[in-house]
Amino acid sequence: MVTAFGFALQEVAKTFSEGTGVEGADVLKTKNGRHHHIQVKSGPNTIPKDMAQRLTQLLQSAQRRNQGSIAIFGMCYGTPEQVSNIVEQYIEVDTIVGRKFWEFISDDPNCIDEIYDIAAEVSGDYEVEPGKTLKQLLDDKISELQAEFEKLYGVSGDKMWNQILRRNS
Repeated sequence: MVTAFGFALQEVAKTFSEGTGVEGADVLKTKNGRHHHIQVKSGPNTIPKDMAQRLTQLLQSAQRRNQGSIAIFGMCYGTPEQVSNIVEQYIEVDTIVGRKFWEFISDDPNCIDEIYDIAAEVSGDYEVEPGKTLKQLLDDKISELQAEFEKLYGVSGDKMWNQILRRNS
């Protein structure tokens, strides 16, 4: 599911940019005559160390092959404060996250708001199965998970915390 979500966000990002044949870059954005090779990830905590190192190598290689270009590691949601230590330590190219990412690739500071509005509308209208919208299915899954959690740990308070600690120590 996480991968599917990431691919969906990547496809949205492609609508604001050019395709790329460069290994390590999902999209290419040209601004002011400069190419920006962008690796698109869904959020700020998405990759292990070895992948971060490999993506850095690929993006830097793309940058060397196209003198004057810029390599960017783009994250579709989150804030700079939420970026994982792995990304901070091992991604050795520029990073851009959340609202700034969407503004950069779309040239519209309100782009992310429009994407959220469209997603909310689709989730309320799109029927995943007859009579069930995507929003209804998600709400059902949240209720199911909540009930399962409460069955295991309780509703709240000291009893719940004691159960969590007892079952997870």
